[in-house]
Amino acid sequence: MKHDQHFMVDEKLASRIVDYANLSTKDRVLEVGPGKGALTKYLVKKSKVTAVEIDAVNLTVLREMNKLESNKIDIVELDILLYKPKQQFDVIVCDMILHFLSAENIKSMIKKIQSWTKI
Repeated sequence: MKHDQHFMVDEKLASRIVDYANLSTKDRVLEVGPGKGALTKYLVKKSKVTAVEIDAVNLTVLREMNKLESNKIDIVELDILLYKPKQQFDVIVCDMILHFLSAENIKSMIKKIQSWTKI
């Protein structure tokens, strides 16, 4: 089944969300399903970002953005359900991807996210 993708397009909102997170340059942020990077471009200015994305078109956009950001974004091309991080994260951003998952996979994803955070 094909799913429609929804992207954040409000630059002001994206900036405000990242500002609200009160990130520091020492924070490690995992962005799950960053899409075309609306939040990513603000996150990378304040923290260390790992972005996990599976869509080829979105990956192309993210890689171009990464060139502009001096390759500061760790881009992982993988289905988030298969992702096994090598470290824990201070913040995990999961914007507009849960609706692609079944109820069972959402529960599994939430448990994984909890184990990936330092809290």
